[in-house]
Amino acid sequence: MCGSPNTWEPLAAPVLAGDRYGGRPVYFSDVIVARDSRFQSFADLRGASWAFNEPDSHSGYLVTLVRLLELRETDQFFGKVVDAGWHQVSIDLVATGQLDASAVDSPVLAVELRNRPELQNRLRVIDRLGPSPIQPVVARRALDSGVDGIIVSNHGGRQVDGAVASLDALLEVRTALGPDTPVLMDGGIRGGADVLKGLALGANAVLVGRPYVYGLAVGGQAGVEAVLQQLAAETDLTLALIGGTVAHELDQSWIS
Repeated sequence: MCGSPNTWEPLAAPVLAGDRYGGRPVYFSDVIVARDSRFQSFADLRGASWAFNEPDSHSGYLVTLVRLLELRETDQFFGKVVDAGWHQVSIDLVATGQLDASAVDSPVLAVELRNRPELQNRLRVIDRLGPSPIQPVVARRALDSGVDGIIVSNHGGRQVDGAVASLDALLEVRTALGPDTPVLMDGGIRGGADVLKGLALGANAVLVGRPYVYGLAVGGQAGVEAVLQQLAAETDLTLALIGGTVAHELDQSWIS
C-alpha cells in the first residue's frame, strides 16, 4: 500500500512450470483464434469480434486495454465485444467459430488443452499479453524480514479454476504464524456470516471487495456506506444468533 507506514507484503506466490515463465511468479494472457483463422497477430484483429471473461478480470480484460493503449487504439478497435463470463466460455466461442478471438489466462488455457486434447486442432495462439504477476494463494515466510502483516488471498479465485479458497488456506496460515502476527483475509466476503467465519479461522480482519463496488455502481458514496453498514449489521445479528458476544473471541470450534 503506497504511502503506508506499515508494510503488508505478499511473501510467496506460485511459480508455474515452463520456460516462458522464467522461474518467476507470473502468467500471461494468451490471445487465441481458431486454427484456420486469417489472423496472425493482435494488430490484425481490428474490426474482429472479441470475447473477454469479465470486466473485473486483469488477464481477460484489463491487459487488453493496456495493449490497445500501447497501440494508441481505443475500445472501438474491435468490431464486436462479448462478455463471456468465464475463460472456458471464451475458449469455446473461439473454438466453434462464434467469435474471432479472446485473451485467456495461460494456466487456464494449458489446463483446458490438457483436459480437452481436441482443442489443440481447433485453436492457436497468435500473441501473448503480459507478463502479469500472480497474486499469492498463501503468503508465508519467516517474519524476520520486517513485514507487519500478511494478507491471505487467491485473487478472487480468478487465476486458476479450482484454486484453493482463501478461507481453506487461512487456518493453516494462522497455525504456521502463531497468534501474534496480523493476518487479513480477502475473498468471498458477501455477508455477516462470511465475516465471522474469517475471524473464527484466524483472521484479525477481513477485506471487502466486490460488495462495495456494487454499492458504488448503484448509489455512489451513499451506496458504499449502505453496503458497509448492512454488512456490519449482518455481522452483529449473526453473532447474536450463534450465541456469541465478541467477534474476536470466536475460534474454529464455532463453525466446525
